Amino acid sequence: MDSEIAQAGARILLYPRAGLCYLAYEKRVYSFHSLSHASPLMCLLPLRVVDEAHANATVLADSMVSVVEVDSSGAILRLHGGASERDIKLDPALVSEISVDYLHGTHEDGWIETSAVFDVFNGTELRLDLFLPEHEQGIGKTVTIRQGEEVQQFVIARGRSTTVGPIKLESYHCRLEIADDSPEPTADSSDVRELGVLISGITVDGRRITAFNFRLPFLDSFAPK
Repeated sequence: MDSEIAQAGARILLYPRAGLCYLAYEKRVYSFHSLSHASPLMCLLPLRVVDEAHANATVLADSMVSVVEVDSSGAILRLHGGASERDIKLDPALVSEISVDYLHGTHEDGWIETSAVFDVFNGTELRLDLFLPEHEQGIGKTVTIRQGEEVQQFVIARGRSTTVGPIKLESYHCRLEIADDSPEPTADSSDVRELGVLISGITVDGRRITAFNFRLPFLDSFAPK
């Protein structure tokens, strides 16, 4: 079976006390048979330790992953989904790739909520393109970006994209929160989300990045407490 090259978005999700382990890849979640099957991959892929309150989460029984081979040059995994299966090849170089993970407060249409959390890996400088649609009040808003004890504020105008930054990243793994206290009005009365701003672009160290989105039902443990 031919192996495709895995994208940089592959992640291992670990529930330590329950002994559950998953592979998150291409917006699907695959279950390992046991921790021992996943352990050789933990030096190849980013690892997420998930809040134990959600350790009883289940994955579709036909979504499984098995290790075909693993060595210093990488690994080949077999993804089983229903009646089909395919092989993917993991390259150790993926671990050193710049990546951005949305953890909480993001939506597929590009909007983030009035509080959103994301991680940046292996970068030194971040810029965000933020957008607010026109509104009858005609004024923009101030957003706050927190990175540990570091707090920065930026004014976002309406009707055009505003680039904020550069934001210096303090380490190879940085967790940031972007927040504001003024939810946007929505034209659709059925849309009850508390929306903050639209993220139209993410740039890390001069590279345009597409974020890996952890919008999975049992991963709300990443939400700030």
